[in-house]
Amino acid sequence: MFLLAFASLPTVAGARWTIQDQRVPVPDAPVQKDKEKLIRELFKADYGKADKRALAQKLLQQGMGTNDDAASKYVLLREARETAVVAGDVDVAAKAVQEMTRCFVIDGVAEKSSTYDRLERGIKTPEMAKALAERYLRLVDEAISADKYDVAQKAADKAGSAARKSQDVSLAMLAKERASAVQDIEREANSAKAAMKVLEQSPQDPAANATVGRFNAFFKGDTAAGFAMLAISSDAVLKSLAEKELNPPTDGNEQLALGDRYWDLAEKEKGSIGPALKQRAILWYKKGAPTATGLTKTRMEARVDAYEQVRNAANPNLLNLVPLLDLKKDVMFGTWKLENGALTSSNSTNEVIEFPYTPPDEYDYRVVFTKLEGTGSISIILFRAGIKFNLEMGNGGWYGFAWWEKNTSSVNKTALQNGRRYTAVVQVRRDRLRLLIDDAVFIDYRTDWSEIKGLQQQSILRRNVVGLRTYECPVTFHRAELIEVSGKGKRVP
Repeated sequence: MFLLAFASLPTVAGARWTIQDQRVPVPDAPVQKDKEKLIRELFKADYGKADKRALAQKLLQQGMGTNDDAASKYVLLREARETAVVAGDVDVAAKAVQEMTRCFVIDGVAEKSSTYDRLERGIKTPEMAKALAERYLRLVDEAISADKYDVAQKAADKAGSAARKSQDVSLAMLAKERASAVQDIEREANSAKAAMKVLEQSPQDPAANATVGRFNAFFKGDTAAGFAMLAISSDAVLKSLAEKELNPPTDGNEQLALGDRYWDLAEKEKGSIGPALKQRAILWYKKGAPTATGLTKTRMEARVDAYEQVRNAANPNLLNLVPLLDLKKDVMFGTWKLENGALTSSNSTNEVIEFPYTPPDEYDYRVVFTKLEGTGSISIILFRAGIKFNLEMGNGGWYGFAWWEKNTSSVNKTALQNGRRYTAVVQVRRDRLRLLIDDAVFIDYRTDWSEIKGLQQQSILRRNVVGLRTYECPVTFHRAELIEVSGKGKRVP
């Protein structure tokens, strides 16, 4: 019988890992030269072959698996990147530079920009062009976060050029939209920078607080600082919203009303602040969802769906898992219904459904769900590197990652409310597992994966796919989506 161990799990301070969390300096040139000579001797036969893609992949794997020699690791990754650029392998080149950025003190945005530019000059196929356009779009967001708007603008333009070469119309439109958004955000940033100079002399200046507060709250995501500034600002509308945020409503109807105010304002605003205002609206809609009835509920759900559709369209690496399902084959246990694109489990003790999809090496698994009734538990079934495990959201407000015969990091948080719509995101990475519920970080668990064992399940369950499970509570899963971060997933027959 397939059981997922729903007993309370003790907290573990943190998993051991072989690569230090702190990045280390790039090795000196003489050291790199010595390591390169050794590596080229070890892989002499591979360097002599025409198939450079295979060599790039082999060097990448060796580099990612080298954790006791920083200099060797760096040169292996550097060689993997350089070889992949020559071979036109976007995925391997991107993985190599990402690992270099994670482990060494380098300017990741600059390194990625340089790497992608060299790949862009050698585009050979529409498939390569599409893969590169997607990487450029990711770089746009990273550059914005680093306040490197010139790099962001260049990356957006390059994404558009590559998308056109790929003949992917939707990707080209997305790149065009991102280029326009970068211009908006840069204008906001420049205005905020000028306003900061005013605040240095006059910290209470209402207009300057309005400008900087708006930028912090809705463009940089620093809502704590942003709302505090907006509350003393000259912008009457945002000031009123900030005052509500600083004294957040607990009544469901008031929460829904606050969501409506954000949504209505977003519809009037022009530029890139609109999506940020709608994101805030969605947050309050979800908090007030258990109270919503009748037309209010219908309007709220329509707005949430519209927002999520737009957000999904903006991510070319997002895969909707639900259309992949064949209920006759993919329901492992229990009774599941698929209606209007939403999955609903029954109230039995063990409801399991698996999506016929093997995820890539690193990914985000996003599940939007409503627990309909009962006090049971929900599991998100995960897979990485031959290991199958779960994110469990248990009765009473505890959450944790679990695998057979192994304790995990668990936390006690607010219990899931029946009738409320939640968004859970599990971020699976080479060095950590993270759980976010409605954008709040619940768990950040560090691991090198060596201590994790796979579930010892029945052979009827596929070991290499993701899925969902409910235990003694019916749940509607409105969305089940996977975002590929590193590598490519694949469908399973």
